[in-house]
Amino acid sequence: LSMSTGYYWFVVESTTDGGTAVSNLVYVAITDGDDAVLWQCLEAVQARIVGLALTGISSGDIEVRKLPWDRDITKPAILVTPGPESLDPRRFSNERDERGYAVLVTMYRASNQDLTTNLSAELTWRQQISRAFVNQRLPGVTEVWKCTVEPGPVISAGQFLNNMDVQFLVIRCWTLEERGI
Repeated sequence: LSMSTGYYWFVVESTTDGGTAVSNLVYVAITDGDDAVLWQCLEAVQARIVGLALTGISSGDIEVRKLPWDRDITKPAILVTPGPESLDPRRFSNERDERGYAVLVTMYRASNQDLTTNLSAELTWRQQISRAFVNQRLPGVTEVWKCTVEPGPVISAGQFLNNMDVQFLVIRCWTLEERGI
């Protein structure tokens, strides 16, 4: 198949004289192999969140950006941005290092300082996103062997005073990378 890079769902249907069989749905990344691991993580996290089909937000409002600023976005929105990397000095060998790529997931919704509206929906988003990543591999990024979730504020009080409900999660994508060039 000639395909552009991106994330795709595949299914195989096989028809023989004995009938038809359909495979399980498989989620696959098509890459050119030249992208940085962190970029692949950002795109894969975005694709998985889009695949959750969260209630009340369209797939076009889930974006990868450099920073989690709400400039020029329509709310509700989910921004997927790079965060600080980490190295675990206890987990390495003479040939590999364990690196944790942080992907910050910031969820925005206009609130007008309403203390109850949309709370259930916002908590559901948070729960669904967290469950999609905690202790899971990251489809399409072969270097990532496990993801962990680091919770941030459920609702940012400072942003709430600015008429926004904002919550954060960090998806940490753990890799074992070869040392050297």
